[in-house]
Amino acid sequence: MKTIFTFFTAFASNLTRGGAKCFKSLTKTPKSLKMLMLTAILLVGSANVWGETVTYTIASTSSVNTTGTAPDDDSPAAYSKSAGTMNMITNGQTATLTLSGYAGYKITNIVLSMRSAASNGGGTLSVVAGTTTIASVSDALFNTPSWYGAWSTSYVNVTKTPTSYDIQEDEDVVITITATANALYIQSYTITYEAVGDDEDDCEPHGMSFLESIVYKKVGDTYDALEENPLYYNGHGTENWESSNAEVASVDYDGNVTIKEIAGTTTITANPSFSAIRCSEEQDPLPSYTLVVIEDCTSVTLDASDLTNVAIVNNETATATINVKGENLAGDITVDYSNDINGIFINQITTITKEQAEDENGYDLELYIHPTEEGNFTVNLGFTYPKPESCSGSGGLSLLISGGNVTITGIDEVSISRLIYAVNNEVVFTAAAGETVTIYNALGQQLTSVIASDGENRITLPYTGVAIVRIGASAAKVVLK
Repeated sequence: MKTIFTFFTAFASNLTRGGAKCFKSLTKTPKSLKMLMLTAILLVGSANVWGETVTYTIASTSSVNTTGTAPDDDSPAAYSKSAGTMNMITNGQTATLTLSGYAGYKITNIVLSMRSAASNGGGTLSVVAGTTTIASVSDALFNTPSWYGAWSTSYVNVTKTPTSYDIQEDEDVVITITATANALYIQSYTITYEAVGDDEDDCEPHGMSFLESIVYKKVGDTYDALEENPLYYNGHGTENWESSNAEVASVDYDGNVTIKEIAGTTTITANPSFSAIRCSEEQDPLPSYTLVVIEDCTSVTLDASDLTNVAIVNNETATATINVKGENLAGDITVDYSNDINGIFINQITTITKEQAEDENGYDLELYIHPTEEGNFTVNLGFTYPKPESCSGSGGLSLLISGGNVTITGIDEVSISRLIYAVNNEVVFTAAAGETVTIYNALGQQLTSVIASDGENRITLPYTGVAIVRIGASAAKVVLK
């Protein structure tokens, strides 16, 4: 334990002015080690770990004593009062503290040790760096939240968090307190500040990002965000986490994400507490990722009913449309074509984009069939698509178009008489009423046998893999998912 304490004492002591800049080491730290580090740092005093602190205590009506680490020992603070005793200001009186030597730093916290009268006292506060106001209190009584929130005849800490501002050369910081009700008392001013990350080599986090830029989950899922999608960065400090759509998923201060019961999309953002990690938003934007919460897993449906009405004429091109519609896709749909004789040609569109498939009307895939010789033909179409991480496996559909005995005479027409395809675990086919339909697995074992009705038929099977569909004298191969 002594060794650990000595190590972290040295660690904390090195976090002085230069230590406010970014570390150049990967800081994805196991939870157990984070707890050990936090405990050790608290032992040596957390107040000075991430910035320097200096206190200016009023010594007279025109001077202060300085304790702690001032940014520039050659630029002492100047203090003045318009009237009154050393610590008290009454209605219309002003106390002013002017600080020099803060160029290249930003003030991150101000603590005023103040008190009021027993049941009165109030005023205004102005903190100005150069010409920029970084903190203020409009005219208010001491017992309001703008100051302390209660009357106090003992000195208490009034804490103000300034607007982030990089103090420039030749800019002083002027803290002015003016009393508007009797009376206010001021004992000291404590300033916490840190170095501005102006050196790109020291401050640029070099790729501050999450492991994944997009994460898919289902409604009600348990999601260990810190383990499944950790934040990698060079630097130090904690994160303030935000969710852009808390109705879909909320995130607490520690980065724990809770998925709600509503499907939708939200952006999870980590906002580092210490600006030295990222130096500026222009250099390295706040890291974030998209969380997509879906109601159900991916589905793709095919409507090939238009194919049953296609007429093919010699040396002319027949057209038909297959409507492809998808939901919750994680990417584009890839279309694969094959046919068994050279007389059949199809306009080969190889990709249906996610946006096209998820349109409310789906996507109409046009087929162009142009037979140039007599014979039977079979055209196989395969549709494959990625699923989100929350849905197991990958998706795929198969469609088989079987045409028979196209006689090339130049005038005869023939319709595609047989349509057989599969959608997930459902076999879809056209047949005449009374035809026997038998389905076998890849080993030739019968899965089912039914009597077809006229037109389109659908059979759902508790089976995955290759299946052979026989209708009368015709047979076709399909793949069930």
